[in-house]
Amino acid sequence: MNIQTLAAIDIGSNSVRLLIENVIDHDGQIQFQKNTLLRLPVRLGEEAFLQRRMSAKTAERLTEAMKAFHSIMSVHGVVHYKACATSAMREMENAEEVLRKVHKASGIDISVISGEEEARIINISQRAYALKLKKDCLFIDVGGGSTETVVFVDGHSTAEESFQIGAVRILNHKVKKSEWKRMKAWLRHKVDLHRKLTLVGSGGNINRLFKMSEQAPGTALGLHNLRSMVEQLQDCSVDERIERFDLSPDRADVIVPAGGVFLTIMLWLGAEKIYVPKIGLSDGLLQRAYDEYCNLHITH
Repeated sequence: MNIQTLAAIDIGSNSVRLLIENVIDHDGQIQFQKNTLLRLPVRLGEEAFLQRRMSAKTAERLTEAMKAFHSIMSVHGVVHYKACATSAMREMENAEEVLRKVHKASGIDISVISGEEEARIINISQRAYALKLKKDCLFIDVGGGSTETVVFVDGHSTAEESFQIGAVRILNHKVKKSEWKRMKAWLRHKVDLHRKLTLVGSGGNINRLFKMSEQAPGTALGLHNLRSMVEQLQDCSVDERIERFDLSPDRADVIVPAGGVFLTIMLWLGAEKIYVPKIGLSDGLLQRAYDEYCNLHITH
């Protein structure tokens, strides 16, 4: 048995995440075993969508987060990692300058990926779940700055798209009506092609909503239940959401618009339920890290 420890760093619009997993190779059978998941509330989206530049203060917070991640990976003996930034960093005019400074201070090399590449990486993480469900699926990942969608038919992805619709972007009134129309048209076209698509949601907010529903893992979250929870949260102030529902401050404000995106899509498509496995971009990044590590190992 051969065990290697790898990591993925996801720098999103609302938070940054470090996922560390043990990859176990048992006679060619590969198993990914979660070790550590750490989430820090370094919200990049507000500055990205309003000023299109990262302030010195936020850049320092991002740097400190990456220095902490570097130390944690070192303690865990991580042999390879993959670090990517998504929607917010794509819109920062000073992103290249900031990331150079972050790399110099922390040793973490971060790539800014396109929306299309983000959808492809999420695709990697979702493929196994699609095969497990044994259904044709529409995966919906709602983040702080963008929403990624992937269609799986017969266990293979047939379409993927990224939309500039996300919870932090919605909070700051930076989603264009034309983008909502584009997403609606794309989704309806895909459902017209594949009538029996099962909806699967991912992202921190839908995960939290599913936990709040107190349903058993593996069961689907119903439209009525999801709508009821979103409306209940919407009727509360952000402070009340933190107190009554035990939400972190950086989750309490974005959970309602994120939930609203899922509800809107379900209503567009006439879907009565959505499955919520705990998978997302970080899982796909870790698979990419493992593939890179294997290629480097073979090469050398």
